[in-house]
Amino acid sequence: MNGKAVIKGRICSPPEDPTEVSATLIVAERLPARTQVTKYYPGYATAGSDLYAIEVDPGIYEVYTQSANREKVALYSDYVECGMEETCVDHGAVQVSLARGQVVEGVDLCDYVWRTRFQ
Repeated sequence: MNGKAVIKGRICSPPEDPTEVSATLIVAERLPARTQVTKYYPGYATAGSDLYAIEVDPGIYEVYTQSANREKVALYSDYVECGMEETCVDHGAVQVSLARGQVVEGVDLCDYVWRTRFQ
C-alpha cells in the first residue's frame, strides 16, 4: 500500500431510481485542507458491483459522490451509520480517520436525503 490507506464501501441507488447505480465520481475530501482524491465509478451495469475502494494518504476525510456539475450527491453520514431508518434524523457528514496502511470498510455512500435538511 506504499504508505497509503484505503476507504471501501458501496454506492447506493438514489431513491428516485432504486434499480440503478449510475456512473459517478467518488470524492474523498481531506480535512481541514479540503484537498480531494477522486475516483470514477462507471455505474453498476459496467462495474458489475456497487462496491468501491479509493486509496488515500493517511488523514481525516469526508466521502461523497459528486455530479458532473460538481455538486455533492450522496454522502457517508450519520444517517447511514444509524441504519437509514425514519428515526435517523442526523444527516451530518461522518469524518473518516485513517492511519498509514489502514483499510476502513463500510463507508457507504447512501445518504441522498441530506440535501432536504436545508429546505
